[in-house]
Amino acid sequence: MKNAVSHWRGARLLLRGHWLPKALGLCAAALACHPFDGTAAEANRPPSSPGAIAVTEVTATAAQISWVPATGPAGVTLVYDVDLRKRVEGAAQDWRPAKETAGTSAAVAGLDANTVYDVRVRAWAQGVAGPYAAREAAFRTLAGPPANRAPTLPGEIQISEVGARSARVSWGAATDPDGDAVAYLLCLRKRIEGVAQGWSAPQDTRATTLVWEGLAAEGLYDVRVRATDGKLPSDWLIKENAFRSLPAGNGPGKPASITVTDITANSARIAWEPSTAPAGATVAYDLELRSRLEGVAQGWKAAGETTATFKRVDGLAPSTTYDVRVRAWAKGTAGAWTVRENAFRTLEAGQANRAPSLPGPIEIAEVTAKSARLAWGASTDPDGDRVAYLVSLRKRIEGVAQDWLAAEDTRATSLVWDGLAPSTVYDVRVRASDGKTFSNWVIKENAFTTTALGRLTGFVERPTTELPPADTRTMVVAWPATAAPTVLEVTEDLAAPNWAKYDGEVETDGNFRRVTLPADGRLRFFRVR
Repeated sequence: MKNAVSHWRGARLLLRGHWLPKALGLCAAALACHPFDGTAAEANRPPSSPGAIAVTEVTATAAQISWVPATGPAGVTLVYDVDLRKRVEGAAQDWRPAKETAGTSAAVAGLDANTVYDVRVRAWAQGVAGPYAAREAAFRTLAGPPANRAPTLPGEIQISEVGARSARVSWGAATDPDGDAVAYLLCLRKRIEGVAQGWSAPQDTRATTLVWEGLAAEGLYDVRVRATDGKLPSDWLIKENAFRSLPAGNGPGKPASITVTDITANSARIAWEPSTAPAGATVAYDLELRSRLEGVAQGWKAAGETTATFKRVDGLAPSTTYDVRVRAWAKGTAGAWTVRENAFRTLEAGQANRAPSLPGPIEIAEVTAKSARLAWGASTDPDGDRVAYLVSLRKRIEGVAQDWLAAEDTRATSLVWDGLAPSTVYDVRVRASDGKTFSNWVIKENAFTTTALGRLTGFVERPTTELPPADTRTMVVAWPATAAPTVLEVTEDLAAPNWAKYDGEVETDGNFRRVTLPADGRLRFFRVR
């Protein structure tokens, strides 16, 4: 029977395709050469319409369809087309072929749950189609189990119990709309000179707090956490510059980002970012300066002590370059020095320094999921001093502006900022400096939104119309190709602490990258970063 079905399927394709005119021409030639033969006419008669259509064994995704057989030429095997179309809010969609069979029933699968379907059936005999029998609103599939919904975002991230090698990270509980039990995945990443490194492998917990061990002393860390119900995860909640670990020995951390402003011939205002210290400890700072004579550093001299994060220094020599260093004290223990060489140069006696002009308008280009090029108009200095720029970004989460990130400096009028979060809105600000004082900030709010990371898609390749044996099926994982390198990682447990890098061959297929894996029945999860 299967050979007969294949034979008539081939005949139908021949007649439906571009050979149809030629076939008709051959038939016309045959009629011209031979007298009319009633037996031949009977053999070419179209079959009748099938009889009443019935639907049984309906589930959420399948149904059994049967019909009263059509009549056709004597001795000819009939083949039937079965087509389905959905109704969406009562509106009929396009017909879709569902089955082809030589029997008078067909099992159809892959249907949508809780959906109304129309059915139509027609017969073929020796490549000639008969009329359709149709039944509108023939059946409705059953309601399937509700689709799983991801948990909500965890609540605000809090940091406590910070030490040199560990810190406690806490967050607000997430809720699951389906009532599933919720677990959490927590990752940290270090910042080196303000540049974010790669995220650590996640740690999982069902609690809303976790002590992270094995930190680097005096390291600046970002934190991210997301919830999972074991089937779907929430988005990541990220807190950048979340905390700085203490120095080894539990003393205070190093201050950061020394800046010098309000420079005159004899004075300057020096500021720094605060250091970390043990809980409850009062932090004080030592400030020291040293001059440079013809580029040679002289000895350090104390410039004062303060519990603030800035100090104005007087009694400086005119036209002199100074280095600056600052360190913190807490509970009688001193932290490490933060040093900035050639930090500033005092003005000539009687000279009044004037700040550079505002930079020009900020422009954004080359935006990707994790980087963007920031550009701005050049600033001018009324005193002819050389101009540099400080650039800073801040994220917006649900429209709310977060803290400004540590500024990057450049003498160019453009900068590529890496390490951004995908699908995130950023503000940008830039100001000019002549090494003695600054212009005001030029700020562009909602300056750009990073693109989303390419989503993975997966499907089982079926080389034939029938499902091949399991050992010949393949699983294809594909994602959009980008200019930046991407890494495919795989795990068999979404809550697992470690993802394994996929080291097999990665193909580039047009605008996509893809890998081909055996469809071996195992449940696996994939991610790209």
